[in-house]
Amino acid sequence: MDSFAVKLAREIYGEFMVRLFDTQEFSIFLCGGSDPSAAALRSLLGRELKEARSRYRYRPYYPEDMFLEVSRGHVRSDMLALENLLARSVHSVVILLGSPGTFAELGAFANHDLLRDKLVVLVNRKYRKDRSFINVGPIAHLRRETKSKVHFVQFDKGAIPDIARQVMDSTREVGRGTPPDKDLTNPVWAWEFYLALIYVLDPIPYETIAKVAGSICPGNLQELQVVLDATLNVLVREGSLVRRPQGFSTTRVAERRLVSQIGTYSYIDRRRRALTGWRLRAMNTRYRRRKGFVGGSCIA
Repeated sequence: MDSFAVKLAREIYGEFMVRLFDTQEFSIFLCGGSDPSAAALRSLLGRELKEARSRYRYRPYYPEDMFLEVSRGHVRSDMLALENLLARSVHSVVILLGSPGTFAELGAFANHDLLRDKLVVLVNRKYRKDRSFINVGPIAHLRRETKSKVHFVQFDKGAIPDIARQVMDSTREVGRGTPPDKDLTNPVWAWEFYLALIYVLDPIPYETIAKVAGSICPGNLQELQVVLDATLNVLVREGSLVRRPQGFSTTRVAERRLVSQIGTYSYIDRRRRALTGWRLRAMNTRYRRRKGFVGGSCIA
């Protein structure tokens, strides 16, 4: 693999992924929504969090997106490994408590060494005084023994702005105590690096992406590959990437995602300038300096 591709990838990783991702951004994993009513509330809450006018940025993620893809990459559905990955990937895990599935998630997460301190549990206010197993068991445990937050709220559309404010406040509080890992084994964090890398070196084959990732983030190569495969699958499915004979290429959807993220004007402008500069350097290397790319790999 040519040193130019690695050098450029390290710059993208260092500037775009480390410096631009500061303490002003918080990632939130939204659980719940198994029935239509709960799904509608979760969708409204996610939109409210994403569009919140604040000095901070909030990014909601859903189990049916990235983490479903990651689970397919784990042999024998290793739930412990998936729970560990989830705990290392986000600032908070929000559970809209109201179905057997969310009861099971609450029980498992409340006893997990890392997740137990980064939960934000939303319980329907009408059950606040119930002497149920949930209230006297997991909920009481979280409130007494952990840093997680429990909120009894009104489960209706009109309460979404108030619920969102509570989630944002709680996420900042629990997330700063247990921040997510910032490396390429974190699917929440890695997707934007891979999208930026492919945008800059478009087109680029899978083998080159994998080798670049391994050179930047050596260590757990199996986990790295699982997250890489899941990330690329999600980005292709949502229309940000396309597979071509020469490798992966970005689409207009990817360009909008990369340069039109929620944030301050200076943040967006810095991001746009960085991406443009890297892409121009790649083009100069390919054409003006007569160092061509074969299927996206730079060759002398």
